[in-house]
Amino acid sequence: MAIVSVPREAAALTQLERAIALYMERDYIPAITLAGAAESLLGGLLKYKGRDHALDGDVSAAIAFELHLTGEDLSRPRVISDLNYARDQLKHFGDGADIVFDLAVAAYDMIERAIGNYWRLSGTITNTMEHFFRQSCPDV
Repeated sequence: MAIVSVPREAAALTQLERAIALYMERDYIPAITLAGAAESLLGGLLKYKGRDHALDGDVSAAIAFELHLTGEDLSRPRVISDLNYARDQLKHFGDGADIVFDLAVAAYDMIERAIGNYWRLSGTITNTMEHFFRQSCPDV
């Protein structure tokens, strides 16, 4: 058994690229889990460097939209919980009830957020990430 040192960014990139491959194979549950792990690692690296991550922008936008549309001022923890619902339901037992959500949408959203973090951190995207957007977004 060999003990190795793995840079967190490299680990996240491996997770993210595998999540994309699984998404393309329509294997959405592990795609969500891997993309969620990558998104979290990359977000942590951004936060460590004092930079915003994709979740920050998504939370701010959701709060602003809800306030504009309904007048309701959502709390940041509630929005974060909503945005991470699929990932967290697949990681934690919770109340034991069946998990109900659109797997494809949840996987796409988590991958997109992880790619956003990778972009913010590295200033680039990989061929795999570009392929994901070209195959998943008909307008690209």
